[in-house]
Amino acid sequence: MKISEKWLRSFIQINRPIQEIAEILTMRGLEVEEIAPVAGKLNNIVVAEILSAAQHPNADRLRVCQVNDGTETLTIVCGAPNARAGIKVALAKIGAVLPGVTIKKSKIRDVESHGMLCSVSELGLAEKSEGIMELSEDAPIGKLLVEYLDLDDNVLDISITPNRGDCASVLGIAREVAAIEGGVVVGTTGGRSSQTQIADQTGQPPAAPTRVHRDGAVLEICPIYLTQRIHDINPAILSPIWLKEKLRRSGVRSINVPVDVTNYVMFECGQPMHAFDAQKIQGAITIRLAKINETLELLNDTKITLDEQSLIIADEEGPIALAGIMGGKRTAVSETTTEILLESAHFSPENIARTARHFNLNSDSSYRFERGVDPGLSLLALEQATQMIIEIAGGNAIGQLQGIAPASASSMKKIALRYAKLEKVIGASFSETQVTKIFSDLQMSFEKNSEGLLVTIPSYRFDLIIEEDLIEEVLRIHGCDNIEAVAPRPSLSLQSSLTAMTNIDTERLLLKTLGYDEIISYSFVDEKLQNQLAPDQTAIRLKNPISQEMSVMRTTLWTGLISTLQYNLRRQQTRVRLFEQGLCFNDDGSQPKKLSGLSYGGVYPESWNNAKELSHFFDVKNEVVALLVENKIAEDYDFLPSKHPALHPTQSAQLVHKQTKAVLGDIGVLHPQLVQAFDLPMVPVLFELDVQVLRQTQLRQSYVPVAKFPEVRRDLSFLVPTNVIYQDIVNSVQNLDNNLIQRLFIFDVYQGKGIPEGYRSLAVALIIQDFSKTLIDDEVALLVKKVIDLMENQFKATLRD
Repeated sequence: MKISEKWLRSFIQINRPIQEIAEILTMRGLEVEEIAPVAGKLNNIVVAEILSAAQHPNADRLRVCQVNDGTETLTIVCGAPNARAGIKVALAKIGAVLPGVTIKKSKIRDVESHGMLCSVSELGLAEKSEGIMELSEDAPIGKLLVEYLDLDDNVLDISITPNRGDCASVLGIAREVAAIEGGVVVGTTGGRSSQTQIADQTGQPPAAPTRVHRDGAVLEICPIYLTQRIHDINPAILSPIWLKEKLRRSGVRSINVPVDVTNYVMFECGQPMHAFDAQKIQGAITIRLAKINETLELLNDTKITLDEQSLIIADEEGPIALAGIMGGKRTAVSETTTEILLESAHFSPENIARTARHFNLNSDSSYRFERGVDPGLSLLALEQATQMIIEIAGGNAIGQLQGIAPASASSMKKIALRYAKLEKVIGASFSETQVTKIFSDLQMSFEKNSEGLLVTIPSYRFDLIIEEDLIEEVLRIHGCDNIEAVAPRPSLSLQSSLTAMTNIDTERLLLKTLGYDEIISYSFVDEKLQNQLAPDQTAIRLKNPISQEMSVMRTTLWTGLISTLQYNLRRQQTRVRLFEQGLCFNDDGSQPKKLSGLSYGGVYPESWNNAKELSHFFDVKNEVVALLVENKIAEDYDFLPSKHPALHPTQSAQLVHKQTKAVLGDIGVLHPQLVQAFDLPMVPVLFELDVQVLRQTQLRQSYVPVAKFPEVRRDLSFLVPTNVIYQDIVNSVQNLDNNLIQRLFIFDVYQGKGIPEGYRSLAVALIIQDFSKTLIDDEVALLVKKVIDLMENQFKATLRD
């Protein structure tokens, strides 16, 4: 947003240089991107009057003008078609320097010229123009143009953040400067308040020249809509030069008096307005939602097809404006307009933002409405605009101001601010005097209480909603650079060894050590991929997805891992090991945090001394066990067969807690149908752990004393039915005698020749040790016999010779 320095200073008295003002605004959240002078050094250019303009004797398109500069009459040769007697102009005298040219006495077709009559573009005040610049009739002859037009000025280009719609005006920026500097805003807006009346809440105005109706469906979208009809305007009167200059410095061009005045009021106080040609409006005005397939030709010559969510202003023939964004061409003010209808309204920011994006329209009006406009400005702005138009172009206001303005539209909310919370969040102490002064400077009233303040929020501060917003205001106005840097003082405490102390950073480090690369993928995923990997889970569908590939919320991290795998395979990567930790989203509203991994390709990177062995289920199982060992909870979990729809039916398992039966996660080879569907040359192995379940697991004592007595190993070979689960064997044998049986593991598995169908040969090692004494043979033999009996009775196994 562009704003004139002098226009700003007319609202607040501040003696700081413009560079310091820009620095103050930038440090308080309103970045000043550029400070540009309004014009170059225009020396020796004065206001003059053309006394006569005669045809040049030797040129058809030139005129010889006699010009009064206040001290003498000069002969000037001019080629502008509007050069004529009686008008005030800008005269560049001999020696004047314009952008790119120095004025000298010259002879043009045998006639001496003692200066130049300047156009707006030649003065560097516009990119292009037609004819010489015409000044107001009351312009003082002989006065320097820089002084007359107040060109000793700068334009600040300020970046307004989306939450600070209140700063999109000269008044708004002045309030900010006043709050920071402790000054007072002295500028005023508004006009003939004693002459205006508002219709009742039903929207039925008394004796209205133009009736205004509003559909009940748009009550919240348009709570305020005010109009004023003005007739007998003189369309021949041009906007005064001061008004044109104010608009030019704000980045818009002059069009005509009604449009210029509405733009002026918008830039000054922040209330967008619109002027209709009243004689082109048919019947009553209605504020409503558009009907399907209704069309509207806009002022920019674009014809749009409206939808049922578009708020419009319509007469009895159809739409005449896209509410809060742009007017229609059918009722546009032209050079012959003598009667206008001024509109000043308040529209919902959400609706304006949605409609502007939908139709790809961006206007000064929508820029402000979608950021939030003070509902209290609607009446004041309409009064000011009415008064200015009548003063400049004549005319009379017809009847009373009409419209709809519910009393609740300008109600103000209150927010409590606690001093204790303020100090805790900012990390610094503030006295009551400091805090109350800040809110007084921000023009916010407040009530004191034992805990702090109850602050009344002005109607123009849409961004202040919760207590933290008030804390931000205190910090912003006080200045972050004024907060003393204090080193943090953490409190350290030791946790119980029986309390879960798993650390995601430890797990990440372990997985990276094992050769995994961490990824971060989107929470929005392709619905098809989500259904393939988790068909038994209902995904949350987005109402307004960015694309079809990001239409639902993930319930598993495998979606991101598979997508990343495919991305790498398309780039000739043959070994991919990935992991991710993040939130998943269930349809019941829960958001479990998970840790997932994927292993594809070789167990080890390709090398001369490594066998090209592909990663399989047991490789990844060992890595998952390493995660459990790292957290000292490996002995608490069993790997049990499972039937996960995305995993191989015979090469997958579920991690289940032995005591609580809580499911920690799944591990397995990707289902063959999905391998084919994803067009994968090799088969990946995946795992996924529920971090919350992992955190809730009680940790075992980490210290185990070193045994002083030797261990005994006995190797046993059994014929075991193939449906027997090895984990069940381990658990049962361990329960025989936990004090003596320290470990049981398989060191050989065989199926084939010599083994009956439905059986397999398992060779297991039994590690026996007593921590209090040396075992004797009889004790070992008795324990081995118990193991053999257990295998035979419980698992129908047979000891092999």
